[in-house]
Amino acid sequence: MQNDELIWCVVNKHFCAFKKKTDKEDMCRNVYNVTGKCNRVSCPLANSHYATVLEQQGKLYLCLKTVERAHLPSRLWEKLKLPQSLREAKRFVQLRMHNEYPKHQVQRCIRRLIRLKQMLHRMRRLELKPKSAAAAAAGAAAVAAAAAVAAAAAAAGAAAAAGAGAAAGNRRGRSSCKLAAARMQILMQIKSDRFTPNSLWAVEMYIHPVTCMLVRALGVYVHPVRRKSWKELKRKLKEEKQQEKKKHFVLLTLKTSLKTNSSKGCTR
Repeated sequence: MQNDELIWCVVNKHFCAFKKKTDKEDMCRNVYNVTGKCNRVSCPLANSHYATVLEQQGKLYLCLKTVERAHLPSRLWEKLKLPQSLREAKRFVQLRMHNEYPKHQVQRCIRRLIRLKQMLHRMRRLELKPKSAAAAAAGAAAVAAAAAVAAAAAAAGAAAAAGAGAAAGNRRGRSSCKLAAARMQILMQIKSDRFTPNSLWAVEMYIHPVTCMLVRALGVYVHPVRRKSWKELKRKLKEEKQQEKKKHFVLLTLKTSLKTNSSKGCTR
């Protein structure tokens, strides 16, 4: 039923799906080939007693083929998991193949085991390198993003501060920085929807062009009505805050008065 010489004669002289011819020698693409070469000793089809080492998902297995399982193609190969330690794996291969397989087959399996171990080590080392580089790139990107946000926050008054500070001194430069801070405060209020519809007057007239771009990016529509000075805008904001404080104070007084009245009614 299993004739190795007949199989090799057919495979060698006629067609073989795993054979790959090159200029120097013929190669074999069979997964179970222990050397990758197409010859009588290395052919997994033409050897009833054969052994090899395979790598699957980072784990190594010793695959053994015997003539007793030739009538069962699904159970033709016995797969044995090898230990992770190279020394223990070598000892396992030698003990399992001792007095059953030829010595050259044992040596080829050990050499293949060493090559696969080195390949896994290189794969792990190469896989760890991009991760560290990616982490460094992510950190650099985060720093760049933070710098971009800070630059966008300071860009509103950077040009004005430079020009005004050089012209009128440090005092005027500090005032322009405060102006930029006020602009960014207005932008944050727009973002958090704290502005009422009545207080959205011509914000594009007051904010720096860079900040205007940020306002448009936020999707806030501002209809320019007329030009107003920054003092007028600040005054309006102060008035709104004072009105809110007054309303809060009135509510607190009403609550306290209601509590006192209810407590007096209970005592009566």
